[in-house]
Amino acid sequence: NGNEVPTKVLLMNIPLAVQDGDLRSVLSFYGAVNELHLSQSQGGKMAYVTFADETAARSAREMLHKFELVAGQKLDVSIVKEGTNEYSPEVKLSNLPAGQDAAVEADVKNECIKAMLGDVSVDKLRDEVHRAEFMLRCASVSDALRAEKAMDGRFYRGRLVSAQVELSK
Repeated sequence: NGNEVPTKVLLMNIPLAVQDGDLRSVLSFYGAVNELHLSQSQGGKMAYVTFADETAARSAREMLHKFELVAGQKLDVSIVKEGTNEYSPEVKLSNLPAGQDAAVEADVKNECIKAMLGDVSVDKLRDEVHRAEFMLRCASVSDALRAEKAMDGRFYRGRLVSAQVELSK
């Protein structure tokens, strides 16, 4: 199985009442948890979790992203890609129209300006017969999360857009 590579996930907006053991218990439902580092800041709690394999990490992301543990407080769950030494926040945009690259890039950049995000770049990842995927690279994690919130679940030229934060490391 090619998915048996340890995969890191970033969980943000964790309710203050959630403890390390509680979180590990919930996450282990999706697969083996190799590491869990929970930290608290002024804005709340966040955790870096390393799952034993990519399938577990993606299942946890799919099921827990935007899940409301406490009324009005939704989890933000992102896959962290391994690579360089710095975090590079990106937002993967899926289900955009194919063959309209310049228009899509211009429209996405305009939406980012409306959302008052910092510097962004938009690159096409993949072009299939009827849909395309783009990667929006942001200056900060908070910009990426705001971009995801602004783009996920909205309609663009009759298509429901999916946006997902991915952090490259």
